[in-house]
Amino acid sequence: MDRVTDAWLAKHAAGVKFVEKTVAYIVIILALIYLYDYSGVAGGHFIYNEF
Repeated sequence: MDRVTDAWLAKHAAGVKFVEKTVAYIVIILALIYLYDYSGVAGGHFIYNEF
């Protein structure tokens, strides 16, 4: 990296970390929502329907 980029990153390090963490958490939450929906937890039938 050049000096301008290094200086900009040093000046905005807190903001860059915040954006990185926010994007990472959004990706994780969306993945968990997708996996929960894909697993079909809500689609199961009641176990005692046959009685």
